[in-house]
Amino acid sequence: MASLWPQVCRLSVTVLLVDHFPPFRELITNFLNEFVGIEVVGEAADGVEAVRLAASLKPTVVLLDTDLPKQDGFAASSQIRVVSPESKIIFVSLRQSHEVIEEALRLGHGYVLKSMVVAQLLPSIRSVLAGKRHPTALD
Repeated sequence: MASLWPQVCRLSVTVLLVDHFPPFRELITNFLNEFVGIEVVGEAADGVEAVRLAASLKPTVVLLDTDLPKQDGFAASSQIRVVSPESKIIFVSLRQSHEVIEEALRLGHGYVLKSMVVAQLLPSIRSVLAGKRHPTALD
């Protein structure tokens, strides 16, 4: 895994993790904490909390579930782009339809299918930090 990360590890990458399912947040936090130069600085369980935390934390990357209580990820992303315009938004979802992926890439910088998150998350972060969009599920 570490070979996927050398171009980014010299940077300080902060991550806001937004998902309504605590075990998924714990899995991703533990996974990302294995890499030097990346830190999960906040966690949110809904879209409203995600916007609030993005405004205060100004993370490098926001990992944002599409299906959230109170405000879905797509609606939250528009507000996150206003309150933290430098943040790169990577959508993470169980849904893999063309429509969902197209919307994710229209509103954000990347998309990772939850079932592929361990394999695709680091390449996605690396791509979006390099200024590229990162579709993965239907390439």
